[in-house]
Amino acid sequence: QTGAFRYLFNEGMRHGRTFSNSLKFKTQHDAAFYALRINSTSISENREHGGLIYRNSDGSYSFTGPIAGDHESVDPRNAPAPNGANVTAYYHTHGAYDPEYNSEKFSTNGDIPYAKRNKMNGYLATPMGKIKYYNYTNDVIKVLQQ
Repeated sequence: QTGAFRYLFNEGMRHGRTFSNSLKFKTQHDAAFYALRINSTSISENREHGGLIYRNSDGSYSFTGPIAGDHESVDPRNAPAPNGANVTAYYHTHGAYDPEYNSEKFSTNGDIPYAKRNKMNGYLATPMGKIKYYNYTNDVIKVLQQ
């Protein structure tokens, strides 16, 4: 996807900028699955949504509420984690199917470099409902849900 994760300064495009501190999960994957429930909204609005996943001091994981981007990008860092949080991953959606994009995959010119540059793992919910995980340390993509 072109322009993936560019900063969106239009305040009208930001949604759900709340911390989800009250929701705690045993694993990073569990937090991502819960956060990616935004996928149905993303598809119906045909806008990307995203946020951050972080590790709490008790070892559990939480996520920031998702923000809405546009039809081709979102910057999960615009949904900031609490001060001092150990951010371990980002999550995002690709909106509705669009023949101009390969929406079923992490984009190699946006999503993958973003994860590497920010030293965090990535999660993606696709228009077909797949959930994918990218581990930036070993450069491996896994399908977690078909």
